[in-house]
Amino acid sequence: MTRRQHLTEAEELNVVEARKIIDMAKVFSVNRCIITKIIKQFDEYGTVKTAPRTGRPRKTTEKLHRRITRLSKSNPFYTASEIKNQLDVEDVSKKNRVARLRFAKEHLNRTATEWSKILWSDEKNHPKIINVQNKHGIWTKKPIEVVNYNANMSGIDRCDQMIYYSSPKKSIRWYKKVIFRLLEISVWNSYYIYKKINDSNIGFLDFRDKFINTLLKIPQNSNGRNFVLENANPQTHVRYNPTTDFRDVHYQEKIPAPPNYKRKTYFLKCKYCYRQKIIKFTSHRCQDCTNKPPLCLGQCFRQWHLPPADQNNSNSSDMES
Repeated sequence: MTRRQHLTEAEELNVVEARKIIDMAKVFSVNRCIITKIIKQFDEYGTVKTAPRTGRPRKTTEKLHRRITRLSKSNPFYTASEIKNQLDVEDVSKKNRVARLRFAKEHLNRTATEWSKILWSDEKNHPKIINVQNKHGIWTKKPIEVVNYNANMSGIDRCDQMIYYSSPKKSIRWYKKVIFRLLEISVWNSYYIYKKINDSNIGFLDFRDKFINTLLKIPQNSNGRNFVLENANPQTHVRYNPTTDFRDVHYQEKIPAPPNYKRKTYFLKCKYCYRQKIIKFTSHRCQDCTNKPPLCLGQCFRQWHLPPADQNNSNSSDMES
């Protein structure tokens, strides 16, 4: 038989009259400490009733408490805010209700002109989630404030939503932002007119791409990279051929440490520096050469892979400098 944690007031009075701790604990199936505590409380305070305690008074009634318990048991995954929204409890305190009523009586004789000069704040909607159906017929949950905003949205709000590919620039000069904003609105207006005239379902991003290609005179089937390479100055821009120019490209890699080597980085003598009678250590090597020679980053690596004639010219120019 499971032990109880609390006794009723009548049972506690029986315990006080009997004053037999072990026998009362067996009769009421409670721990002996509870019986001892009841008797001690009666001896000190002359009653078994719980004395009033300090702290915040209870906000919920017994009826509301039972509703909360039923909701929590019906779905254990309900959060406190979801239970609160289903209960639809009024959050306005008694003090605020009295103050609002007093304010309404004091300003009962105001004219419509006087009320029109007051900036109102909406307090009719408390945080609440409701079910709404979107344009695709799917039911979703949204805050009631969002639903009311979407239902009463004006032209400026819709304009801000439609220009979703914005390009704001941080600048001290405020007029730059104004110019960019006017350009975005102009592009959107062009898109709107284009769809009306051509009865097209093109997206705004695709329209922007075509609009930019038309302004820059880029061919329809060409991308930006090919356009730049085809129109570049051959004297300043060299277009590499991957089949020939990248055939003999060499890449660097870190020299792997031998087994049981305690340090993370392993160093060897640079082959090019040794050829120049200079002792210098490096932690990199060429991963594409046959013997993978260790070479310093930068100048040594570049000079090592030049043809012999170019190496001689480069060495002579270095000596002259």
